[in-house]
Amino acid sequence: MKAKLVKLSGSLVLFLVGLFGLQREIWLGWGLPYFLIAFGCGLFGNYLGAILQELAFKKDAVAKKAFEIEENDECNVQIALLAKAKGFDLMTISLGALMLAYALMKENLPIVFSLVAVYLVIQAYALFWCLKLAKEM
Repeated sequence: MKAKLVKLSGSLVLFLVGLFGLQREIWLGWGLPYFLIAFGCGLFGNYLGAILQELAFKKDAVAKKAFEIEENDECNVQIALLAKAKGFDLMTISLGALMLAYALMKENLPIVFSLVAVYLVIQAYALFWCLKLAKEM
């Protein structure tokens, strides 16, 4: 619990440093304040949820056990995996459309190439796991 509180505080510090940098117009060329704000918010939400869950289950062991059973239920796991797969399909189509739109608008090449690089890394990662899992089964 103490470690989560420290991480929660660290996320707030990241968020506040980002706001400070944005207000003082420091590091704007690199977009660092925006990154710090987004990263701080993401970490804050993650750790706050974990802390609240831990506090809620500290008093009720029966509810904690029921939650663990529900979380590890095979049907729920399959639903979550299918939802991720559908999200991946949508992401693939969206990134492809975005790359095409940027290319047709004659956007700066570094922007288009960075988007293409991210797209290719994601697809290569998916292919790697597909091949690895196919060998295991």
